[in-house]
Amino acid sequence: MTDGKQRLLTFAGGMLVIAVMITSSFVLVDPPAREAADGTGVRRALVPIAVPGAARHPDSARLRTYSELAGVPVAVTFAIAWQETRNNAVDSTVRSVKRALGRFQIMDATARTRCPAFDVETPDGNLACFLKMVREDAASCGDYGCAARIHNGRGYAARAFADTVLMNVGRLHLYWESVR
Repeated sequence: MTDGKQRLLTFAGGMLVIAVMITSSFVLVDPPAREAADGTGVRRALVPIAVPGAARHPDSARLRTYSELAGVPVAVTFAIAWQETRNNAVDSTVRSVKRALGRFQIMDATARTRCPAFDVETPDGNLACFLKMVREDAASCGDYGCAARIHNGRGYAARAFADTVLMNVGRLHLYWESVR
């Protein structure tokens, strides 16, 4: 087998593993039935859409309000909160293996440099610091996909993180459209 074919098979296998991991982290939500668009008055159930758990944040009103005030799309905030800590709004002292802190997994050095006015050990400080950084990153690089990548670091893992966040953002928008 040639080197190119081996790399392609490895890549395809990796993508399959990532797809399985991603789909296993979603919940099927069955939106309410709606009247048909043809005006017949017949109620039909919509097709269920796979929605990231981010659609069910325990403090969604708080996240939505802070995001809107900061000018950050709510779906981006929900998707990154889900991707970082799976909606862990209870334990603000949760740390990653690399010692990133809180719901949005902010490194201590990053917080000291970019958010010295916020206490990232508190839920509100962690959220405020995240929103400040993601807004600044999106402004400097042009979009929230790039900002999500910067939030996660460098390299392949950061690109995969950003891709997953953007996929979740899209799923949230689809879900929100289906339940209107």
